[in-house]
Amino acid sequence: GALKASNNARNFAIASAVAVLVIGVVWLFFAILVGVSGSSSSSTTSL
Repeated sequence: GALKASNNARNFAIASAVAVLVIGVVWLFFAILVGVSGSSSSSTTSL
């Protein structure tokens, strides 16, 4: 019913938020890693 649909929508929203958060953390980690390992802009613009 409506309750199950609402639950699914909430779970999907939570999963999306978690995915975005994880991607952001990973991207930040790689950005820091690249910056620390040598801040030379040599073909590291894959994103």
